[in-house]
Amino acid sequence: MAEDGPRFSHRVTVVATLDLDEQQLGALDALAGYGDEAFLNVFYAQLGRAYLQPYEKGLRSLFATIRTTVPKALSDVRLARKTLYETEQARRQKLLAPPESADG
Repeated sequence: MAEDGPRFSHRVTVVATLDLDEQQLGALDALAGYGDEAFLNVFYAQLGRAYLQPYEKGLRSLFATIRTTVPKALSDVRLARKTLYETEQARRQKLLAPPESADG
């Protein structure tokens, strides 16, 4: 029985790390928030299938990753901002408060 061609059992994995700011994270969150189907329907209707269709599975995976990681990252940024603000407010209040008396 003749083989149809070479068979490979190798796997190549590529990992890319992106540094995104809060605005970029928000944009990704909004983009993925429309959902895979809605995004693809509009994209295909407006721009055609030729460019994105070969990557549709990857887009769906990307959107799933965005929906599970980006909201937490944005929440962490907001919490850090709130904590810094509250810490600064507490520091200012302490600086402006009258000194405590030694009598208690």
